[in-house]
Amino acid sequence: MDHPLEPEFGGRIGRTVSESEPWWPPLRLPPAGAPNVVMVVLDDVGYAQVGCYGSDISTPAIDTLAAEGLRFTNFHVTPLCSPTRACLLTGRNHHSVGMGMITGFPSGFPSGRESVSKRAAMVSEVLRRRGYGTYATGKWHLAPMGDMTPAGPFEHWPLSHGFDRFYGFLGGETDQYRPNLVSDNRIIVPPRTDGYHVSEDLVDQCIEMLAGHRSATPGRPFFLYLAFGACHGPHQAPEPYLRHYRGAYDDGWDAARSRWFARQLDMGLVPEGTGLAPRNPGVPAWESLSGAERRLLARYQEVFAGFLEHTDAQIGRLMAALEWLGCADDTLTFVLSDNGAAGEGGPAGSWNELIHMNGLPVTVEDSMDRIDRIGGPDTYPLYPIGWAQAGNTPCKWYKHHTFGGGVRAPLVVHWPGRIGDPGGFRRNFRHAIDVAPTILEACRIEAPDEVAGVAQMPVHGQSLLDEVTGPDGPPEPRTQYFEMKGHRGLYHDGWKAVTFHHPGDDFDTEAWELYHLTDDFSELTDLAGERPDLLARMKELWWVEAAKHGVLPLDDRFLERAQDRTGTLSEGVRRFVYFRGMPRIHESAAADVRAPGFRLTARLESHAATDEGVIVSFGGRFGGFVLFVRDGGLVFEYNSFGEITRLACPDPLPVGEVTVSIEWKRHAGAADVALHVGEEVAATGHVDRIVPYYSGGNGIEIGGNWVSAVSDTYQRPFAYTGRLDRVIVDVDASDTEHHTEVARANLRAE
Repeated sequence: MDHPLEPEFGGRIGRTVSESEPWWPPLRLPPAGAPNVVMVVLDDVGYAQVGCYGSDISTPAIDTLAAEGLRFTNFHVTPLCSPTRACLLTGRNHHSVGMGMITGFPSGFPSGRESVSKRAAMVSEVLRRRGYGTYATGKWHLAPMGDMTPAGPFEHWPLSHGFDRFYGFLGGETDQYRPNLVSDNRIIVPPRTDGYHVSEDLVDQCIEMLAGHRSATPGRPFFLYLAFGACHGPHQAPEPYLRHYRGAYDDGWDAARSRWFARQLDMGLVPEGTGLAPRNPGVPAWESLSGAERRLLARYQEVFAGFLEHTDAQIGRLMAALEWLGCADDTLTFVLSDNGAAGEGGPAGSWNELIHMNGLPVTVEDSMDRIDRIGGPDTYPLYPIGWAQAGNTPCKWYKHHTFGGGVRAPLVVHWPGRIGDPGGFRRNFRHAIDVAPTILEACRIEAPDEVAGVAQMPVHGQSLLDEVTGPDGPPEPRTQYFEMKGHRGLYHDGWKAVTFHHPGDDFDTEAWELYHLTDDFSELTDLAGERPDLLARMKELWWVEAAKHGVLPLDDRFLERAQDRTGTLSEGVRRFVYFRGMPRIHESAAADVRAPGFRLTARLESHAATDEGVIVSFGGRFGGFVLFVRDGGLVFEYNSFGEITRLACPDPLPVGEVTVSIEWKRHAGAADVALHVGEEVAATGHVDRIVPYYSGGNGIEIGGNWVSAVSDTYQRPFAYTGRLDRVIVDVDASDTEHHTEVARANLRAE
């Protein structure tokens, strides 16, 4: 079969060269004049948070792109990150391509494969086959969590979806100072430089990739996909950016929302007559808080603002690099966010968002003694829900939800010399599935019917190119469904039907709301009672669209899905053997050390009295455990979100070959621990509070702690200086009670 990368020979082969005709495959060239394309994706940035969408956060780079380009005021995404990214890169709806929810939450149904179907080739693959250089940096979050190992499988990593190069992280979030980095298909250790921040590193890598591309193939266009970890939690930024906003939000979220809403009206971002949504349930009035509470909660917003400004500065560096490389005028740029601002921080926020992610409560008092360190390398913070709603001004609810606060997002499009009316607005309903077809039309490339021998599903989105290069058009007929964890919604020709789903509620009897979005931007006036016939038609149409796009079956489970390893390579595995020299393995693919019990055994082949270092670590600075040797003795530390339990063996380890082990027995939310040296119990202890679900994604490392030090008693990597042969983990997974407890707690926390 003829293949675009290895076409059938078109010449003639005889007995000798003189009797033969040579033939060379035609060069894969894009259409003449095809532009470069840059797609910048921000994470968890709400509709109002960028300066040119209403906030008072300084974002001059994005604002300049908007002033020279376009702002879309009615752009919609899905309520979560992986699904939106699947839409952006394929032009298809997320359930249709297998990404009904984020990766790490497989369902066992076609919509929950936690990977993107090869029947929906990403725009990177389509462009690469037409001669483009294709580069991706930053957050991927489109591969099964169980595949995040040094051995893959790599089928759903970026290089298998049409990208020539990748530098970034595979999961949904990472520590900005100690990221879980991958370069192409190789797990790497983050650089250890003073002042390191991953956003800066990502743009450095972008510039290096594009400099190489422009130097080697100057006439060949490129596609760059830059997906920042910002501004997803943890909110972390260099100190000068944190200081910049000191005192800027002392008047609180109510005042900020009013201020930003007034700016939106003045700018024309929202129609005249739009109302400001009331505070969401659970958001206290700022004036009702104590002075200490206000001081702390204002600090969280200061940190977020500094984080976003720092990210904008990196976008500015990238735009300057395009000028330097002589390709700025030939580049079509998109800047957007993947969903609304995140409300997972709860009423009090947290200095360590992993506490919230594990379904555990956080109070203001928990964070007060860290107030001056929030946003720095000693914290892993997420702001409270009051600031998240301010970020979604003028809408209600948050990320996860199908109301405006979850699915309205900023979109800036920039294309020098091609914009219909620079600085203008585009107001028609548009969706994330429209971006990929816009790119293909701008590049004058048709979506293929077949890619690598795989028949392609139809593209669901509609190109925006006419709106980009011409005037704003009249409203067009459009239908678009929404669904996430049982929350549902449907846009249809200016109307929107929407639900707020509570886990376990009956899908057939739960209440729907009805809004005329054309006149009610922020979804304030529920017309369900006045227009029952229209609502009934909208509900029926939702089921039609759901069936068409593979949404069914409806599934409101959350962490129950995350705990299920059915169908993964680790399913049923009870013994894991980790050999010295292996790169880290993500915790979702590693031995389940959150199980009711496990025994971890390490064989030190030739321990000397002076040898020291980490034998095994799991997790990192904000949650996990580590077994190490210090001053000749064996030490175990368990880090429960900053609370440290330490067990130290009283006697030094014997010299020579020695086996050490951890025996772990869980009891509800606590655990008993025993350290063994050889066959003898050397120390015992009790962990009062365990990390029940997620330790931050760092996973397991052998012979050192390279990414994020679990303990502050050593400096990473603190590699073991003796000879470590292997570490064996035997897991007792006979009881899933703790998984169920955690899942229920998290569902209540939503």
